[in-house]
Amino acid sequence: MPLTRRSLLAASAAALAAPRLARAAGVTDATGRTLPIPQRVERVFPAGPPAAILLYTLAPDLLLGWPRPNRPEECAYMLADICTRPTVGRLTGRGNTANLEVVLALKPDLILDVGSTRATFVSLAERVQAQTGIPYALLDGRFDAIPATYRRLGELVRREADAKKLADYSERTLQTITGRIADIAQDKRPRVYYARGPRGLVTGLGGSINVETIELLAQNVAGGAHGGLANVSIEQVLLWNPQVIVTIDLFFAGTVRSDPAWQAVDAVKSGKVHLSPKMPFGWVDFPPSVNRMIGLWWLAKILYPERFPEDMGKLTREFYATFYHRTPTDAQIADVLAGRGGEMVRAGAVLRLQVSSPAKAGDPVSTNRREVRCAYERPGILGPRLRGDDTLGLRPRNARIQIVPVRIVLFNEPDLPGTIPFLQPLLAANCGLDIAVLFEVD
Repeated sequence: MPLTRRSLLAASAAALAAPRLARAAGVTDATGRTLPIPQRVERVFPAGPPAAILLYTLAPDLLLGWPRPNRPEECAYMLADICTRPTVGRLTGRGNTANLEVVLALKPDLILDVGSTRATFVSLAERVQAQTGIPYALLDGRFDAIPATYRRLGELVRREADAKKLADYSERTLQTITGRIADIAQDKRPRVYYARGPRGLVTGLGGSINVETIELLAQNVAGGAHGGLANVSIEQVLLWNPQVIVTIDLFFAGTVRSDPAWQAVDAVKSGKVHLSPKMPFGWVDFPPSVNRMIGLWWLAKILYPERFPEDMGKLTREFYATFYHRTPTDAQIADVLAGRGGEMVRAGAVLRLQVSSPAKAGDPVSTNRREVRCAYERPGILGPRLRGDDTLGLRPRNARIQIVPVRIVLFNEPDLPGTIPFLQPLLAANCGLDIAVLFEVD
């Protein structure tokens, strides 16, 4: 068989790893595969965001880096030295950016993947392990499997005692919340619509990992069809007529009550549109990892307030201190519960955008992109209608925002937290831009 660069890479990696693996003890992952785990695990590569978050909560010191860079406003809720560790890319999921050479250069003792355990992902794990000589553990990412997943991870990284504490907390949370509503028949539970995107017309279908916690407590109005995330029409939402809407999009939450298209929906008429917290990670999904555990309390309280009298602030403080290893202040908890964060534009911040603009005044909108720089230094730049405190959380009022358009998509998620529509009038008025297509806050 001819030698190729890939075969040489795999052979050399296996040779280097052989002595280490020979001394390793076998531990099984969620698929039943026995992995040769070193007696001392000190460096773990996360295959994607769910794995990174799970590992951070249990053993932050082992985390080599993050699939994407964390923003400063996210790091305010985590250990600063761990939150700012380098970006290592991802091996699984949308936009996988790490190659095997990158993984090998980091010299991990273990590759950790948390998510689906279907045959496709087992095959990926086996292929990567064979090519690198590094044990690749695949753990169950389903929400109700979190306690078992923690215990399995504890075995893999030799942190069984710490894992037991997090597993027990998760198990108590699940048992307490589901136990209090066990007497409510499924067809008597609130009908909930999960709205994503600035128009609210992206949702999770039945069985989607994005709506696991909603379906655990309520009826997902989009649950009749099974799948993942899907685009839907406003006509379909009107037919479903949800009693409650949960959203992660700030713009949608702020505009749905005044949007004529949504006025006939029961949830809008009754004021039951709830903006989910999302700092440092989403409470419903985004990404779907253990960060959803505190979100289960939040969902339970908005769906069944009479059955859940607990103080959400106290629960948040306990969860963040236990899982994120940092106790938030009262002000931080208030910001989290109000759904703020992620859309924050800081003083001196840089926004990188893709823009679409006409070639010259009066021309129809072109898809060509041009480079423009805009600097805002005067107070009250958002005007009376777009007040900073109500929209972007702009602080201080005389903040300077520099906008640097680029030609590539720098933000890897399709659903930004509603800030584009707030920025569009500002850009159009001050820079002559018609559409801010995508942007990222540095």
